[in-house]
Amino acid sequence: MQRILLWFRTRRKYALVERFRKSAVQKEALLYFTRRDVRVHAKCEKEMRKCAKALLNRDQEWFESFRNLMFDSEPAVRLSVAAEFLSRGDTQAKTVLEDIRDDGGLTGYTAKLVLYSDSQGSLKSPFRMKSR
Repeated sequence: MQRILLWFRTRRKYALVERFRKSAVQKEALLYFTRRDVRVHAKCEKEMRKCAKALLNRDQEWFESFRNLMFDSEPAVRLSVAAEFLSRGDTQAKTVLEDIRDDGGLTGYTAKLVLYSDSQGSLKSPFRMKSR
């Protein structure tokens, strides 16, 4: 019975990670389109917030699963996760954001704004969460 519970718990964790990734990538893609995508953009943000909250507020294993997304292949995923961890004071997140900034493009510009907000002391959680 314990193995079955562990399997369901692990499956749920990975499902949350994948839902977060999918929403972050979709949200970034929408930035290049018109205003008609505002509802979809808001839906992606809501989904990302929900997944982030579930992963960060569970236990250390789930927390680390979310933190590992800072090293994802998609810049939009790295940006969102690094912004969250920078708002929590994680210095490694700053390095990730600097790398994204140096890549340029819209995601790079957003990373530049996040780093600027941090340097000004005004950076808040992108998912409206309090630090752990």
